Amino acid sequence: KALFLNGIDVRKMYEWVGHPRIVIIVQDYIDGKTAKINISQSELEDIFKSKGLTVLNVDQIKNINKRDIALLFKDPKKAKIMGTSLGAEIVVAGKCMSNFSRKIKIGNFTQHFYSAFLQIQAYDTSTGKILLSSNYRNERKDLSALGTFDAAMNAINNCIDSAKSDILFKIVNLFFIE
Repeated sequence: KALFLNGIDVRKMYEWVGHPRIVIIVQDYIDGKTAKINISQSELEDIFKSKGLTVLNVDQIKNINKRDIALLFKDPKKAKIMGTSLGAEIVVAGKCMSNFSRKIKIGNFTQHFYSAFLQIQAYDTSTGKILLSSNYRNERKDLSALGTFDAAMNAINNCIDSAKSDILFKIVNLFFIE
């Protein structure tokens, strides 16, 4: 909606320049440790797919080791090489960190509160140009649940939900317009 409201017809741009392929590599962390599931990556993949972009299959990037994922986020040259080797025009790399904030005991129940912070960068693999370098926080300062894992996942999910439209808009705008 935001793209159309700003006069950008995404489908028309795809007709002009072709359907770009995108690889998204975003790792979730809970209290400094790698999360077993990646909500951030899945949510971002879904929003790009819904707009007609070809998102590379997760199996293609499973073989990328964790060290290389961390380097992608910090090094445009490595992101360009990785994207080119996978046949992607855009690489989105990032990390979403969910950290414990506080807990409150109410009777026999303990509410755990977590917040989340997303760092994301996107690169045009043909030029190595940074399309996006942004940080996002979950809209609600703390999100709670009875279990720590659920509270952490709620915070990550809220952070991604509040950021994904802005991420899509900025990447598409910079890739196609500039």
